[in-house]
Parts: sequence; structure tokens; C-alpha cells
Amino acid sequence: MAKPEHPQTPKPTPPPRLPEPTALHTAAQLAQRLQVSLRTVWGWVKEGMPCERFSAALVRFEVARCRAWLTARHAEQETEKKDLAQRTNGLHPTSAALH
Repeated sequence: MAKPEHPQTPKPTPPPRLPEPTALHTAAQLAQRLQVSLRTVWGWVKEGMPCERFSAALVRFEVARCRAWLTARHAEQETEKKDLAQRTNGLHPTSAALH
């Protein structure tokens, strides 16, 4: 005898995986991780280092975002140094590579 065909009920779709929460650190924790002073951290904040401000007194940092900002800042500073060196030596940017 043939089995009666029953429509299969679709399996429920699992909920999407949320990204892991990113740890937020205090300025002191960030300074310790980056091996710099608190004064340096706050100087970088004034220069535009990313941070999360929950209030005037409550500021937190994501280490990965801060490292990325520092890497980009360093690359920008190196480019500026090279440009300055080329200008002060009176060399054209394309001819500097030849010397």
C-alpha cells in the first residue's frame, strides 16, 4: 500500500548570527595595551582617534579601531615627510626616485 504524501513543513530558519560584541576599553586600559601614556591617548583623541563618548566623563575605545586609526595616521605622516623632503631638496617627486 502506498504511503500518503504529506507536504513537508519547512524547517524553521535559524536566526542570523550577530557579530561578537566588541570590547570597549577605558583610556587607561588602551594606554596599557598600546604601551603609551594616558596623556598620549588623550592627545590622539584630540587629533581624531575614534572613541565612543557616552558622556563627557565616560569615554571608551575599541582597540582594533584605534590601531587602524594609528596605522592610517602613521602612513599619512610618512607621506607628508617624503613630500616635505622632496620639496626642501628641490627635487621633483618623480625625479626623487631616480636619485
